[in-house]
Amino acid sequence: MITGGPEAGDALVRHPEVDKIAFTGGVKTAQSILHAAAESLRPSTMELGGKSANLIFEDADLELASPTSSMLGWL
Repeated sequence: MITGGPEAGDALVRHPEVDKIAFTGGVKTAQSILHAAAESLRPSTMELGGKSANLIFEDADLELASPTSSMLGWL
C-alpha cells in the first residue's frame, strides 16, 4: 500500500515497473487513474464507495450487534 497525494499517485500509476493498480477511493480519482492506466493497458481494479457494509435492524440486540459489526469491518 502506498499513500500520498496526486503527484505520487500519478507517478506510481505511470511507472513502467508497476504491473497492476488496485485503488480504493472516490470516483473522480478512479477515473483519473483509469485514464492513465489505459495508456499502457495496465490492469486495474477499483473499489469505489463504502466497504463492508453492515445492516443492523430495529429488532437487533445492539449490545451484540455493535461490537460484532465494528470487528467484522476490518476482516
